[in-house]
Amino acid sequence: LTVHICLFSTVEHRQIWTVRVTKNPDSPTGRPEAWYHSLIHAREPESMQHMIFYIYWLLENYNIDPIAAYILNNRELYFTPVLNPDGYVYNETTNPNGGGMWRKNRKFNGSNYGVDLNRNYGIYQYWNSSNNGSSTSTSSSTYRGTSPFSESETQAAMNFINSRNINSVMGSHTYGNYIIKPWAWSDPSPTPDDAKFNEYLADMSRYNNYITGTPLSTVGYAVRGCADDWYYNDSAHTGHNIIAVTPETGLTGFWPAQSEIIPLAESMLFTNQYLALISGAYVFPVSSNLNKQIYIPGESGTLNLIFKNKGQLSAQNVKVEVTSPSFYLNIPITSFNYSTLSSFQSDSSIFGFTVSPAVPLNSALPLNIKFRQNDSDIVYQETKYVLTGNGALTLSDSAENGFGKWTTNSGWAVTSSQSHTPNNSFTDSPSGNYSNNTNNSMTLNIPVDISSVPVTFLNFWHRYNTEAGYDFCYVEVSSNNGSSWQTVKSYNGVMTTWTEQNIDITSFANSSSQLKIRFRLQSDQGVVADGWYIDDIKLKNYSPLINSVVTNLQLTLAQEGLYNSAQNSLNMNDTVSVYLKSVTSPYQNIDSSRGVIDSLTFTGNFGFRNAPSGNYFIMVKHRNSIETWSKAGGEEYNFGGTLSYDFTSSVSQAFGDNMILTGSKYCIYSADADQNGFVDIGDGTLIDNDAAIFAGGYIPTDLNGDGITDVTDAVFADNNSYNFISKIVP
Repeated sequence: LTVHICLFSTVEHRQIWTVRVTKNPDSPTGRPEAWYHSLIHAREPESMQHMIFYIYWLLENYNIDPIAAYILNNRELYFTPVLNPDGYVYNETTNPNGGGMWRKNRKFNGSNYGVDLNRNYGIYQYWNSSNNGSSTSTSSSTYRGTSPFSESETQAAMNFINSRNINSVMGSHTYGNYIIKPWAWSDPSPTPDDAKFNEYLADMSRYNNYITGTPLSTVGYAVRGCADDWYYNDSAHTGHNIIAVTPETGLTGFWPAQSEIIPLAESMLFTNQYLALISGAYVFPVSSNLNKQIYIPGESGTLNLIFKNKGQLSAQNVKVEVTSPSFYLNIPITSFNYSTLSSFQSDSSIFGFTVSPAVPLNSALPLNIKFRQNDSDIVYQETKYVLTGNGALTLSDSAENGFGKWTTNSGWAVTSSQSHTPNNSFTDSPSGNYSNNTNNSMTLNIPVDISSVPVTFLNFWHRYNTEAGYDFCYVEVSSNNGSSWQTVKSYNGVMTTWTEQNIDITSFANSSSQLKIRFRLQSDQGVVADGWYIDDIKLKNYSPLINSVVTNLQLTLAQEGLYNSAQNSLNMNDTVSVYLKSVTSPYQNIDSSRGVIDSLTFTGNFGFRNAPSGNYFIMVKHRNSIETWSKAGGEEYNFGGTLSYDFTSSVSQAFGDNMILTGSKYCIYSADADQNGFVDIGDGTLIDNDAAIFAGGYIPTDLNGDGITDVTDAVFADNNSYNFISKIVP
C-alpha cells in the first residue's frame, strides 16, 4: 500500500486522496492498471465501504489466497475512496451520526450550492445529450454544471485518467443492487463493445445476482454527462477503450444499517476482484460440466471445461488442471497447456476419470479445478463433486402434507392450481398476482443438521412469471439458523414449464448444524404477475470421500510345513498375500493385501481399500503353499468395517475341503515351491537340488522354515505329490 497521492484540491481546499495498491507500490510498476473510486455522490458511503473491505481483503490474504497474490503481483490498482470530500464532510456536519442526504459537491452557484459530479463529465456530446439526463437548474440534485469538467473533482478524474494507462474503472454508488454499463448518453443504443460488457456484467453478478444493464434498464431513468461514458471513450488514448462500470450496492437506502455494511461489502468482493483481473489477462470458465449427475461405483466419466480469456490482454502459458485429493478417483491426464490465448479467445479441455468400485453410495469425490497463467499463477479455482447414489435425503417436501415445514412473512401457501407432481405445489400468491413492493418469503422452519454429510445439493422443480429485470425470485441459504442469508440463485421473467433445479450449496451451507433455506419473491412498484410456483423440494447430502478407507480382515491361517504340532505354533512369522475374489465367474480379483501371519497366534491383519461392500471369496497365497480359497458362497464384506476368517478351525473353511489336519490345526498344503498350483515332481526336483547343495536362507524350497533345504522338506513334497495335491478353485 503506497503513500497517499493527491489528485486535486476541491473548492473548499480539501485534497482528493488516492492510494496505489500493488506489490512494491512506491512507484509505478508497468502492470495493467485499474481504478476504483467512490463517494462521487456524497450520500452513498456504502460505495466506499466495500472498496475499503476489498483493500483489506487483498492485503490480509496476500500469503493465503492465490487470487489475492495474483492480483497484487500482476496488477496496479488505484483507489480513491472519497471523490467528493466537500459533500461528504457537509453530510458529516449536518448529520454526524449518518443519514445526511446531500448528493452534489459544495460549489456555490450564486444562489444554490453544488454540481452533480456524475453529470459533469464530457465530452460535450455526452454532457449535452438530448436525453435530458441531467438538469440545467442550479437547485436540482442533478445539476450538470456550466460545462463539461467545470468542477475540480471531475477535472481531477480527467487528469488522472489521461496521465495513466487505465484499462478498467469501477465508479461505485448506492443503491439498488445494479451493475450499470455505458452508454448512458445514447441509451438504449449500445457501445461497440456491448457484447463484451454483457459478458463482464454477467460474470460480475454471478454471486451477488445484481441486475445488469444500461441506466434505463436498471435505475430506470436517463443519464447524461456521466463518468462511465467518458471513461469508456478514453479520448486521451487513441484506439483504447476503458471498461467502466457502476455498481449500485444495497437495497435499503443510501445509509444502510450498520449490520448490513459487512454483508454488502462481502457481496461485492468477487465483483471488485473481477474488475482487477480483466484489466490484464484473465482466463475464466464459460462452463464446467460433468457428463452426468450421478455415477455408479467403477464407472468412468468426463468433465468438460470451456474457458475464455476475459481479460483485455493476451494470456501466456495457460495451464488448465483438474486433480482430486480423493484416493478413490483416478484422473489419468490432469492438465492441458495452452501457449497463448488472445483477449476473448475461447478453448476447451476434456478430462476423463474413473470412480473406484469401492466407493459407497452417497459419496462425494472432489474435483479441484485450477486455471493458471504464466505456468504457475492461479487465477481461478473451484471444486466440483463426482457423486455416487441419490444422496441422503435430509429434506423432502412435495407440498402434499401442507405448509407445516415452512413459515411465511406474507402470503406463501399450498396451491392445487399448479404442480409438478400431483396434486399440490407452493406459491407466493395463491389468490392471483403478487403485490407491488412485496418482499415475500417461505422459510424452512426447523434447521437441518448436515454436519456429518456436508456436501449439499438443493433440488426442486419450479415455474415462474415475474416482471423481467425488476421482480425477482431468490433462492437463499442460511448456515446460522436464519441470522444471515446468502443468495445462491435468482430468477426473473417468464418460464411457464416446470423445470428442475439442482444447485450445489455446499460452500453456502458450510457443514452447518443449523441449515435453513428460503424462497423469496421481491417486486418493485410497477408491473405485477402470477409469481412463483415450487414443488418437490429436496436436500440431498453426501459424505466427502478423500482419504483411503481401510477395511480390516483378521485372518487365521497355518501352513502345513511351518506348523509345529508339538509346540502348537509356527516355526516362523511369514508373509502371505490375500485376495478378495468375485463370487461369480470369472472370479476376478477385486482387491489384494499383503501381511504377516504371526507364529504364535496364527493371525494376521490385512487392509483392503478398493473393494466395495459385497460377498467375496478370500484367496490365500504363500510362497511355497498351495493357493487356497475360502468356503463356497463367499464372505460378507462391508466397506470400512472389519472381517474375520479362520481357516484353521475346520476343513470346510477351505473351498473343496482343500486342507490337511495336522495336530489340532487345519493347515493349507505346503510344497508348491514353483507356485504352479500343483505339488508334483517339479517341486520335488527343486527341493532335492537345493538339498544337494545345502541351500539355505529365505528360499521357497525351505518348507519348514528352519533356514535350510533338506530331507525334512522333501518329505512334504513326496507325500503331497503322491496324493496329487493341487489347488481347488470355484
